[in-house]
Amino acid sequence: WSPSGPARAAVPRRSCSPDAWKVEAGGGLEAEDEEREQRVVLDGPRPLGLEISPAECGGRGAVVRQSDGQAMAAGVEPGSTILCINEHPVEDMATAEIQGMLDGEHLPLTLDLKPPLDLMTVRRRKAKKRDPVTVFTAGCRGSYRVVSEAVEHLGWMELQTSKDALNRVCSVVWVEHSDATEGLAPVQTVTRIEAFLHFCKKAKLAESLNKWSEMLPDAFAFSPQTWILPYAANDLKAVMGRARKDDTFIVKPTAGSQGKGIILAKKWREIEGLVARSKASQESEKRATLEYVVQRYITTPLLLEGLKFDMRLYVVVTSVVPMRAYLFKEGLARFCTVPYEPPHEGNLKEARMHLTNFAVNKKSKDYQPTEGLASHDEGSKRSTSGTFRQIEQMYGISPDEIWGKVAGLVANTLMALRPAMLEYYVHESPRPLHPLGPKGFQLIGLDVMIDADLEPRLIELNANPSLSAVQPDHKAAATMA
Repeated sequence: WSPSGPARAAVPRRSCSPDAWKVEAGGGLEAEDEEREQRVVLDGPRPLGLEISPAECGGRGAVVRQSDGQAMAAGVEPGSTILCINEHPVEDMATAEIQGMLDGEHLPLTLDLKPPLDLMTVRRRKAKKRDPVTVFTAGCRGSYRVVSEAVEHLGWMELQTSKDALNRVCSVVWVEHSDATEGLAPVQTVTRIEAFLHFCKKAKLAESLNKWSEMLPDAFAFSPQTWILPYAANDLKAVMGRARKDDTFIVKPTAGSQGKGIILAKKWREIEGLVARSKASQESEKRATLEYVVQRYITTPLLLEGLKFDMRLYVVVTSVVPMRAYLFKEGLARFCTVPYEPPHEGNLKEARMHLTNFAVNKKSKDYQPTEGLASHDEGSKRSTSGTFRQIEQMYGISPDEIWGKVAGLVANTLMALRPAMLEYYVHESPRPLHPLGPKGFQLIGLDVMIDADLEPRLIELNANPSLSAVQPDHKAAATMA
């Protein structure tokens, strides 16, 4: 669309942002919002007659504070939100950068705006009856209890069978693991962002974090030093050859779970056979390379009641471009069942002392089940909030301070993954970023340990975190979620 002459009047249009296609309660488009978006073109000369202020706390986005001259003549109203400048989305940009674009971009400037709400529009919206959000749960496995109860708690509608899905449009389609997402409509939301299945694996995560650790060691100190086998075998052998007596290394298969295949070692000869098998798989044309990650074992974890523990925390990622994620300020603290001792030759194989995995500890005679919400601060599996309160009582650090450190860890981890994820989408799987592709969000489980210096350390990510509700009562657990 190429205007001529002075600034042109606003015309209704769909937002340039891919997020313009949003799932409304009944699965339709937010047509009313789209009709209210408008485009104006300002030919100049400067000044354009626009004064802006931040659209949100933190100095981001732009709202028109005052409109004079040609901006007013073009129909720009005070209170309008600037969505795009010359087709470039600016809602998540710093306000100072947006001002720089208004002052420095070549004329003419094309602005996409969302005008302020008027009273009649507000009344019309309040009066409009919305259909419930519908969630198709046939793809739920172990997560079904929690998902079903959460849907009920939110007042949404659950569609359990294919027949249900034929009678109503599904707003959200719940998928797990590698379930296919072909055939979903642009207005539907799927519970997966494809690239995370690939990049949450231990080797891919380590590859991304290692690059950033080299450039910004202080910002990524939360990530233990990591080697990827078989590729870094020679480097690891040299490091282990000059290791000190109290140095310990933990070896994990890249696609492993539930503590399976994990080895603690102090000497190269203890993992030499494993490295040989990994190298042999690399040379085989018939099977995929058997990858492992090797990390410096954190020998000084924070202890409660003499036991090592870690936390399973949850983050939901709703967008990769731009990166947008939300940290859930609750989770599970998982405790070992054997009192901790620094690793030595005699206890390297004592999994229930060194590994916090539920699958490893649940059959221990010392495993203590949690009986209902009233005792969620006790036992071998506890709430994160209760554990943080206990840490505050013993060590003097507040839960808010710990959550602040965890939030920084989460933000840096996701931003470290983002460049490789974008490359993956461009070269291997471009469909999820297409504006006509289904929208998605990804629930990620983060395993985080706190060390003796009260610093959170990232252990690993899980793109398919367990949501099974064994205890406490599943209705209460779903409400907490």
